[in-house]
Amino acid sequence: MINSSDLLAAYDGELRTDAETPSAIAVVHLGPLRLVTFRGGRGFVTYQNLAGADTDTISRLVPEVLDHYRADPDIARVEWKTRGHDHAPGLHESLLENGFLPDEPESIMIGEARLLAVDVALPEEVTLRMVEMGLAHPSPGSRVIKWSVSSSLSADSGDGSETDM
Repeated sequence: MINSSDLLAAYDGELRTDAETPSAIAVVHLGPLRLVTFRGGRGFVTYQNLAGADTDTISRLVPEVLDHYRADPDIARVEWKTRGHDHAPGLHESLLENGFLPDEPESIMIGEARLLAVDVALPEEVTLRMVEMGLAHPSPGSRVIKWSVSSSLSADSGDGSETDM
């Protein structure tokens, strides 16, 4: 029987790779992070795992990521994708301290396809979208939160409530 740990490991191993960012125009690695650039001035930060990074390492990486994107005048917005099942000590706090603002949480639903292929009545506020990315083992509910920094990546970010790009 497949358990949630196996399914999340499949999600991490198969989707948190280049498969997550197929239309990237550039990918730079900074420690365990993948710093992705998309057309239209969009930066995107993701990772498969944080390789055991502690709070100090994470608090150093977040400003380094911003420095990377500030060096590119075409970048207007950066999104940092986090996952609720990750071990990421201090990441939430460091993102906030560096001007990232959380978007609404997203959820993924992963499980055995035969168990998911049923009709259910969805509440009006729930949107169900089918995504076909070739995941061999779909997985059970994991929260995904996007963190965004937008505008102009200048060193002077005004009141500090949002880091501008």
